[in-house]
Amino acid sequence: MSSLRHILKGLLIVCFVGASSMRGDLSVGQEFPSLQGVEGLPGDFQLKGQVTLIDFCASWCSPCKQSFPVLNDLHREFSSRGVRVMGVSVDTRSTDFESLKTKWKPEFPVYHDARQELVGRVKVPTMPTSYLVDRDGIVRAVHVGFRRETAARLRSDILALLSP
Repeated sequence: MSSLRHILKGLLIVCFVGASSMRGDLSVGQEFPSLQGVEGLPGDFQLKGQVTLIDFCASWCSPCKQSFPVLNDLHREFSSRGVRVMGVSVDTRSTDFESLKTKWKPEFPVYHDARQELVGRVKVPTMPTSYLVDRDGIVRAVHVGFRRETAARLRSDILALLSP
């Protein structure tokens, strides 16, 4: 019986370590890194001053395809309240990046991290991963992957940042 306990304990540790490595290096409370190197981003782009939802995506990512209608809804609902939604595609080929925009029809800007500089600095654990950044450039929420409940959680997190 004690060997079974040791095995189960070992499995729990492996699961915990695996789950924590899925979080990436950038976490809540840290400053979001510079967006330098992302193609198409205006030269004067600043994270500070606006609440920003940054969604890392790729054309080959099925959950990303499911998340885009939700991101469009959030963009429509909150852009007039000072919330900026933006996508960052990690596709290495321009044709894949253009295909993503054509097929998924984002109503928010999507930029291209073809050299994967930003995704490397952030150490994004999986596609999609969204980072909600406050007006001071600090990460206030991280959503890894996309599930049915992600939409409500994103909306709730945004509303919390907009509250006085």
